Order: sequence, then C-alpha cells, then structure tokens
Amino acid sequence: MRKPWALQSELSAAAGCAALLAVQVGDNAVYVDWAGTDEPFDYALSRSLRSALPRTAAGRVLLASLPEADRRAVVAQEPDTRAGVDLLAEAAEIRAQGYAVVDSGHAMETMAAVAVPVTESGRVVAAAALAAPSEVVAARLPDLVRSLEEWSSRLTGARTSPDPASGP
Repeated sequence: MRKPWALQSELSAAAGCAALLAVQVGDNAVYVDWAGTDEPFDYALSRSLRSALPRTAAGRVLLASLPEADRRAVVAQEPDTRAGVDLLAEAAEIRAQGYAVVDSGHAMETMAAVAVPVTESGRVVAAAALAAPSEVVAARLPDLVRSLEEWSSRLTGARTSPDPASGP
C-alpha cells in the first residue's frame, strides 16, 4: 500500500470534504490518518479515534467485509436484536453497492460520512471515508463515492482500467 497522506490531502482538497482512513483493530474502526478537517471536526475525531465498527461509515464497510461468523460475533454485541438484524441486512447491502453512508451525529451533529473499502490483493485492508454536512453528502453521493473509489485504487496502486501505454 502506498503512503496515504499526500493522496489523502489531494482527495480532501478535490472533494471539499474531510478525508479519513480507518483500519480494523478487534471490533473497532481506528482512524489512522485524516486530512481537511477544521478545528471542531479535528477535536471530535480525536475524541473518537477508536469507534465500534457499527458506529461509523468506515466501520460498517469493515464490518461488511468480515467473514460471516466474525460479522455475526460483532453484531451479537448489539443489545437490541432488531438493531442487530438491521446491521446484518445493511452489511449485505454495503457489500452489494460497495459503500456505506452513516449519519455521524454521535460525533458531530449534522455531519455524515460515506466510506468505501480499500482492498489489496483482493482483501479489505482499510476503509476510506469522506465526511461533510449531511446535506452535502446526500446531494453529492455518487461523486463522493467515485472520488473515494479512485483514491482507494491510487492508494493501493491498482488501476481501475487498463493502461493502454503498458501494452498487453
């Protein structure tokens, strides 16, 4: 995987949103790098660098990528059975569509995030997210997902389409 910080700053500047990178540690999403945050967002993020997988968009992407038994073990920690059922259904939806969107009100009111998996050699190794006011995420969702997918490919060195200059 390439070093993310320069690419992450580019992503944040191009998207006009905070860009975040999270990895899974146990049953948590841990934010290992971010760019483009203002002071209140930076403070809120620094207070929740480690969040339970179901609480954030990046965490839900990581949760969705887990093997079924591991995913169920994490979801089983939910005290509300209905919430657990909803999380499992959402995980299937995330795998199918390739991204998660979550209201980030637990950290900052009116904020939301969209996240995609970062894959290397066919396995999810991290989740990349863009966070912005909820109305911005809703209005620009397809563009934000596309930006995240391109960034993820650049980060891992993957190409989204063949390079004609490279030959067969």
